[in-house]
Amino acid sequence: MNRKKSKFDSQTFKKLMKFMWETNKVYFSLIVFGMIVTAATFSLSQSFLGIVLFNKFLVPYFISGAKKFDWYGFTIAIMLLGLMYLIGVTCQFVASRLSISLAHSTIQKLRVSLYSKMQKLPIKYFDTNLNGNLISIYTNDIDTLREMISQSFPQIINSIATIFILLFLMFYYSWFMTLIVLLLVFVLMFFSSKFAIYSGKYFVQRQKSLGKLNGFISEMINGVKVIKVFNHEQKSVSDLTVKNDEFYKSDFKSKAIMNILFPLFMNMGNINYAIVALIGGVILANNGHVGSLNIGLNIGVLVSFLQYTRSFSNPIATISQQFNTISVAIAGAQRVFAVFEEKEEQDLGTIEIVRERDLNEAEKEVLSALNLEKSNFYYKMPVDGKVTFKEAKGQVVFKNVYFGYTDQKMILKDINLEVMPGQKIAFVGATGAGKTTITNLINRFYDVNQGEILLDGINLEEIKKSSLRKSLGFVLQDTSLFSKSVKENISYGVENALKEDVEYAASVANADRFIGLMENGFETELENAGENISQGQKQLLSIARTSMLQPMILVLDEATSTIDTETEKHVQEAMYNLMNNRTSFIIAHRLSTIKNVDKIVVLDKGEIAEQGSHKELLAQKGMYYKLYTGAIELD
Repeated sequence: MNRKKSKFDSQTFKKLMKFMWETNKVYFSLIVFGMIVTAATFSLSQSFLGIVLFNKFLVPYFISGAKKFDWYGFTIAIMLLGLMYLIGVTCQFVASRLSISLAHSTIQKLRVSLYSKMQKLPIKYFDTNLNGNLISIYTNDIDTLREMISQSFPQIINSIATIFILLFLMFYYSWFMTLIVLLLVFVLMFFSSKFAIYSGKYFVQRQKSLGKLNGFISEMINGVKVIKVFNHEQKSVSDLTVKNDEFYKSDFKSKAIMNILFPLFMNMGNINYAIVALIGGVILANNGHVGSLNIGLNIGVLVSFLQYTRSFSNPIATISQQFNTISVAIAGAQRVFAVFEEKEEQDLGTIEIVRERDLNEAEKEVLSALNLEKSNFYYKMPVDGKVTFKEAKGQVVFKNVYFGYTDQKMILKDINLEVMPGQKIAFVGATGAGKTTITNLINRFYDVNQGEILLDGINLEEIKKSSLRKSLGFVLQDTSLFSKSVKENISYGVENALKEDVEYAASVANADRFIGLMENGFETELENAGENISQGQKQLLSIARTSMLQPMILVLDEATSTIDTETEKHVQEAMYNLMNNRTSFIIAHRLSTIKNVDKIVVLDKGEIAEQGSHKELLAQKGMYYKLYTGAIELD
């Protein structure tokens, strides 16, 4: 890590302060004002104690021999001193309470903003970042800010204000004694700043190590069955120990330096107090002179100055005490704000895929005037400042398509394929052949490096991504359900879904049978994203959810590879119901499930090796024939 990154990240600190300010300007302002008032009252009270009480009342009576003690003035002075303390305590209490509220609201807003930002990031970001690391940003990194905002922030404001106010008062009463104190402080601060810079890089390493540790734990919990099946428990414990040790080392290094510095800061006040008392006593013995120079020191000023000296050390000690908390928070904030700086998914498309029911009255009139063939979907296209429409039929054409997740390695090479509206196309091939990659291009999770994909003659990159994806339906092998009711899972993505539409979608997917056997039917809550139902039932709900969308194009990605034979029959029937009159792309490990599709495309190392119907490919006795007869393995 370079030297620049090891220093205190002032830019991240400024971003955090700006975010707090924008969260609640009133609370932020009141906290700063309250802590400054607190610092001012406690600093002035020390001056009041020495200059007023000693010089005006105690010294004249006990030392100078005044005959009468001014009890009235002394009582008023004590009351004023008490009022100062009361104002300071009240402001500190209010500022502390507001800091807690500001911390909660800032954390809440930050989490929502972070989640909103992640929804706008391209799939590539999630493909290249571990889930556990992203979760760690949401939890650990954001939580480090809570303590910093609620405790460290007001204390730092108070400490900085106290330092400046005390410096002003100290210079006002004795510039000579102030220079002595500052000399002692600067020597210690010089060495401590060097240590702080050195330890700063370890706070960033600490947060990264924690993210890796959490990511590993998340993977192990999700894969606990696999770990047990393969007797991998001991090795997984060893791997965890390694990552835990990495976190421990970075955590230890990040805090070790400050554990040395903090005791020095805490005792700095006592050291300075003793030195100032000694020098001040010598000066008083010389009638306030240092040699021939009269520095105007008297007993009242010395008493106040001794209080200033100790008080001046306290805010410095407080800042050093909060250094760990602030450094961890800034390291966490770096990772949080790094997400905000990620480039959002770009969408330069201008054409929309729409349904007639979603058009306004003016657009419906334009559509009606065009006398187009009746269709479930239309292309809404801007032309010369106006809007026109075109039928959407579902023809998909790949023309000389090349694609790689990196420019150095192409996954797909020279893909040429024409799919007519309503055709069912199956992709087969070994793992890594590019089957799933093709589906990622169809929904524009990624864009092609070279060539083009046409939808009804329109380049996919001219179509708005959000609009395109609304016209696509996906049934994936790894079914993602949510901890909501069955009804909410089926209608996911459809606003104000009608009960009868949900029930119809369930019947199309053959899911109504098992839903009817549930205690609460469609209102049954799925636990832990569907752990209380079988894998096959999850698959049927996924098909029902896709049916609810009534998509123009369907993608079935290995949809039957993880369920038993009996359930597969129900799923197959549901899928064929769903594929009826829709352009459909199927990826399956079981070749028996795709015999009746219109065209089978055999992929080999990112290229199309063969394409044709089941019978045609068997007759060719090429790669598909070998796959089908078991001469070569599919995976």
